[in-house]
Amino acid sequence: MRKTRTQFEVKPMSKSLPFVLRLGVSLCFIGHGAFGFLYKEGWVAFFTYFGISRAWVPSLERVIGMMDLSCATLSLLLPFPAFFAYAAFWAVWTAFLRPLTGLGWWEFFERAGNFGVPLAVLALYVLADSPKKYWFKPRFPRLDSDRQVVMVTRVLQVTTVLLLFGHGGLALAQRKQLLGFHMGTVTTLMGSHASVQYLLHISGLIDVSFALAVLCYPASIIFLLTFCWKMAIESLYPFSGDYIWEFIERFGSYTAPFALFVMAREHPSPFYLNCLSVPNFGRWLVTQHQQGLYRPAALSLTLGVLVFLLVGFSLNNHRDISPYSLAVLKPKDVTFLSGPPLLEAMTTQPALIYFRHFPTQHDPRRDDMKSWFHGRLTGDDFADCAWQRDLHPYGRALAHSIGAQFGTLAVKIHKVLASPYCRCIETAQLLTGRTPEVDLGLIYHRAEQTTERMESAFQRILLTPENFVPGRLTVVVGHRPVLEAFGDVAEGDAVVFLQDKNTYSVVGKIAAAEWLAAASDLSWLGRRASSGYTGH
Repeated sequence: MRKTRTQFEVKPMSKSLPFVLRLGVSLCFIGHGAFGFLYKEGWVAFFTYFGISRAWVPSLERVIGMMDLSCATLSLLLPFPAFFAYAAFWAVWTAFLRPLTGLGWWEFFERAGNFGVPLAVLALYVLADSPKKYWFKPRFPRLDSDRQVVMVTRVLQVTTVLLLFGHGGLALAQRKQLLGFHMGTVTTLMGSHASVQYLLHISGLIDVSFALAVLCYPASIIFLLTFCWKMAIESLYPFSGDYIWEFIERFGSYTAPFALFVMAREHPSPFYLNCLSVPNFGRWLVTQHQQGLYRPAALSLTLGVLVFLLVGFSLNNHRDISPYSLAVLKPKDVTFLSGPPLLEAMTTQPALIYFRHFPTQHDPRRDDMKSWFHGRLTGDDFADCAWQRDLHPYGRALAHSIGAQFGTLAVKIHKVLASPYCRCIETAQLLTGRTPEVDLGLIYHRAEQTTERMESAFQRILLTPENFVPGRLTVVVGHRPVLEAFGDVAEGDAVVFLQDKNTYSVVGKIAAAEWLAAASDLSWLGRRASSGYTGH
């Protein structure tokens, strides 16, 4: 009997594709679990959001690391359906923690590969018509029916679209500084002078273009190009000096398009007749029209248009982001004081002042590029000042003068901390006359890669009670990204924080020149910020 267009057979298949999917799940858990043992500062906000003390975080991270590595082993050696249901749930939950704690929904969508791939493996089990009692029985999944091809195709296709849109949103809408730093690494490797923001924009457009292609006109070559693109863009983590585990943790983002490529090549008939695409959607509309089902067709079309409008609006709404919307550094209150009230807060309450290091010399021979892998540098490496940008003589004089103002204004120092860069240590010494405690968490984001991590390290300082004594000021000297939440900051500018029980508030922003003007008129201290000017 002649077969119709919707009748097809799945040819016998090896276990290669199910193994690729399980390998993707396993490597994702290995990458995530490794950070549990390395201690990831960025996870602290996830625990403290639920009221868990920071003191418990290192132990809990190690527990999560052991669980994740156990899951990675099960995925490869003893797979069973219930495990992949748990893997999908755990991946969704860890991704959801990001918008829950203020990192934004693009972060959630960008991690779709983490939960989409275990969902695809789970579909292989569910559509195999196995009894429910076998959900905890170890057995290897197989791809041997047309229903499995259709379901796995759609799950992986939606997964790929979401992760591409998520990454594109981080570049175009959120303009995530980590991705901008990655683009800076690209310009360094290529010896190019192209704008980082321009490359970031191009990167986001490539993501969105691939997402639309995968959704509207899927083809094996599109999946292969998407796979290569994701491998290349995520490899910038290790190339920029970050841990290789960042690259491995995102293995679901590579597995999904690669699995689609394999399925499109090995099962073209069921794949192309049932995947999500404009031609298939058109055929579906014709079928609905012939059956007289206008309402569901119109509803589907309306929802599709609405989704694209929402995505487009999100991608172009980046100009309305609040300057105080950074993911981690979220003070209880921001009220810029000036003059005597600001000085009183600094000299009577538990206060901390964060300085950006003072003006530096931009010598091309000392451009802080000792290594692309700055994240692997040790304290001894930073002790060598020969490769680092140095303070300008004017910067030294300015820091010394402001340090003298501390005595004039009766500012007493409790504690001094600094980034390990020589310019920060020297700034702290000139300001306070003390050798600061070095905090590796305050390393410029070339080393820690993400502004969020640096903010987390500074937040740790802000939430440590030992760093505050009423009436005595704690001085911290670091880099620009932490202070950018409060407007543009020049070298030598500072922001004043007050401890507020288990949180903190911001009470002042002081430009370097205002310290000198305050010598004759105290009202100049913090005047610009209190009048509404923050440098924007």
